[in-house]
Amino acid sequence: MGNAVSAQEHSVIEPDSTAMLIYSAEKTSEDVYKLSTSLGSFFLRAVYLNDETEEVPQKIPYAHLIKASELNSCSPDAPAGTEALPARTKCIIDFDDLEPNTQVSSEISEKILDAALAFSAEHAAVSYLERAEHSTELLRRKLKQKGHSDAAIQKALEYAQKRNWLSDERYAGAFLRNRSIRKAEGRTRLLAELAARGISRDTAEKAVEEFFAQKSEASLLEKAAGKLKNQGKTKEQAQQALIRLGFSWSDIKFYIKNNWI
Repeated sequence: MGNAVSAQEHSVIEPDSTAMLIYSAEKTSEDVYKLSTSLGSFFLRAVYLNDETEEVPQKIPYAHLIKASELNSCSPDAPAGTEALPARTKCIIDFDDLEPNTQVSSEISEKILDAALAFSAEHAAVSYLERAEHSTELLRRKLKQKGHSDAAIQKALEYAQKRNWLSDERYAGAFLRNRSIRKAEGRTRLLAELAARGISRDTAEKAVEEFFAQKSEASLLEKAAGKLKNQGKTKEQAQQALIRLGFSWSDIKFYIKNNWI
């Protein structure tokens, strides 16, 4: 049995071969299981088997299954500040009581593979989130570029949001703080930059309000104008540049009138 499972870890999974024989299912953490099957060995999170609303795609990108030979630990490390989930998740198949060498139907097999693909997308998402905050949309784009399916991405992102690994509100605040270190910009420009990163208008406006409650927009305008003045810009050139930086026309006129000689 051991040799058979080892061979399956490195086997090529054919998209049309969806009937599955499950040799073993080992729970490794929370509701994550390592499955050794006739279609290969890989990991999945049982919670991904609960969603019955999405249709299984006709062609599953099997290359994105996380096989047992590709992970040192089954579950990605969770960022700090997350909440624990129940240790056991009710799903369409009970892996805890599964008998060795259990045959499952093609329908169940497809759902298992779909759940494994969602876990693969989750694993990739967490690797990005460990390095930096991301907006939901930016993370979706990166996972899409890596070839993960839309269905797998959606499930992974929803799970990450529930665990508080992924937060557009937290990302927006971090983005504004980090950007202000390098650039002095006004409200309009900052709202546009957040929108370009997929942040909703309500979330963006709230983040900008909180940002300017701690940092004076007038001081940022003064900083930007001072830099333009040092560059030898004329009054008219400075006005146009400050408009592009997102400061209000009334604030620009007031500053130029009182400070530009």
